[in-house]
Amino acid sequence: MRLPDISVESLRKAVRIFLEAAYPDGVPAAVLERLGCLTQGDLGTALDCADVEVEEGCDGPRGRFALRLGSSDYPHVRLVLERCSGCDDFVFSVDTHDTHFLFGPEVSADTRQRFEAVQEKNRRLKVDVERGWTAAGLPTFERFIHDGMAALHAPCHETA
Repeated sequence: MRLPDISVESLRKAVRIFLEAAYPDGVPAAVLERLGCLTQGDLGTALDCADVEVEEGCDGPRGRFALRLGSSDYPHVRLVLERCSGCDDFVFSVDTHDTHFLFGPEVSADTRQRFEAVQEKNRRLKVDVERGWTAAGLPTFERFIHDGMAALHAPCHETA
């Protein structure tokens, strides 16, 4: 889905689904404060909020907007709206922001196991949230692939 076709209401719905999964016991006030920019205006206004990270490339914004919402287990999980590679369609995704850690031999087995448990919880959160978004009709990579495959296999209509 092209960015201009995504409504701020879609972003709000994506946030609600994310927060329900990430904070089953209630959303912390600090996280709710970051959402003030979503209460009014259009998607452009919401994405221009100070709490939204815009990833820059060598030719300006790359087309990746991230809102760090965290989870009850890990504070760095982000809700992302990003351009699919090689096209102008945007999708919602979850960036668990936990794959950049490399553990050397100096890290204890206990520390490694605890962090791997957090990574597994984050992986499950990502799957649950992205499935929820797809079920709610929001643009996700799964829906992008499904729609693309359906278009490839649609019968051609000949005109007589």
